[in-house]
Amino acid sequence: MLVKRARRQAAPKIWVPPLVYVAIALGLGVLAPVVSANASWLPVSMISSPSALALLTAVATGMLAFTGVVLSLALVALQFGATIYGPWLMRARGGTQLLAHALGVFTGTFLYTVLAIPVVDLAGTEGVSAVVVWVSFGWLLGSIVMLLRLVPVIQGMSIDTVLGDLGRQGREAISAVYEPGGDGAGAAATAADAPPAQVIRHAGRPAYLLAVNEAALVELGRARQAVLRIPRAVGESVLSGEPLVTIEGGDGLVPEDRARRAIVVGTGPILVGDPAYALRLLVDIAIRALSPAVNDPTSAAHALDQIEALLRRLAESRLEPGEVRDRDGTLRLVFAVRSWDDLLGLALTEIDYYGRDSTHVQARLDELLQALVEAVPEARRPAVRRFMADRSKEGAG
Repeated sequence: MLVKRARRQAAPKIWVPPLVYVAIALGLGVLAPVVSANASWLPVSMISSPSALALLTAVATGMLAFTGVVLSLALVALQFGATIYGPWLMRARGGTQLLAHALGVFTGTFLYTVLAIPVVDLAGTEGVSAVVVWVSFGWLLGSIVMLLRLVPVIQGMSIDTVLGDLGRQGREAISAVYEPGGDGAGAAATAADAPPAQVIRHAGRPAYLLAVNEAALVELGRARQAVLRIPRAVGESVLSGEPLVTIEGGDGLVPEDRARRAIVVGTGPILVGDPAYALRLLVDIAIRALSPAVNDPTSAAHALDQIEALLRRLAESRLEPGEVRDRDGTLRLVFAVRSWDDLLGLALTEIDYYGRDSTHVQARLDELLQALVEAVPEARRPAVRRFMADRSKEGAG
């Protein structure tokens, strides 16, 4: 499930919804003359030609202005969000799929209505079946519904909504990736004992590791009696020619195409399955708020609220050891993982650096670190204390 979601987010087909709606509108427009010509078979009334023409023309002309205004507002809101929060956040939050559906419904409404107008007075008849007009009104109602669905997206650009959404998505990613009950005492991933027998390298433009189908890779390793090793953690970049998977030992080569299908890469990081990326985006919001051009320490402190919640959840999760065994207990897959120290540094180091001149931010960091020392498992407290000690040394210096 996690791999499928990652594939969908890595390559969203935003062009599909508009095409589907256009095809439906064209199909209904082609059927409109048939419906009107056989109106006697339908238990519906007829509408006079002048009335039908006035209604359909009003819908068609109104949709042009309606579509232009709505899409202009939506694009301005997205551009505003990208300027305030950064393009990566807007990409992570999504909204493009909903915008694609809205564009499809608006376009479908216009196309169907334009195709239905010639049906009026078709074959010399006076009037048109009410079904033809009702379908046009159905499209119009759908357009209004899509407008109402777009309103929360535009309103969701407020800082409290953005931070809340990122916190929620980060918690979902933690639940999807890590098991609860971590104590910080897990062993590090096993080091390679011998040169790899096979190396599968990334080919193409720079990409990011987005997800790994652990079950599929374990099965590949079991079938070849080999150990598969992924040298980078989810969310890290991979360049052309760099190893995606190395295979150690085994009987014969692992099928390269099957191994590649088990690893999802994309042109940009995503929140699905990558809690560290949620932390990264929250940090970006905080340091943007602390920039001299913005000077908004309150927003940075609110970002730290969400960061603290994610760190507490991560501290209670099993982050190590990055090893997966088959049903016989034999090691088959080893992958890089982010340690508690890495996640703690990612979440707090830059905010501490850029917020040194803000007493509000420094006080919130002191409160956060003290709360972590008291809340996290004992094995993970030394990393927090080291971070606190380093802050004290830098402050004294």
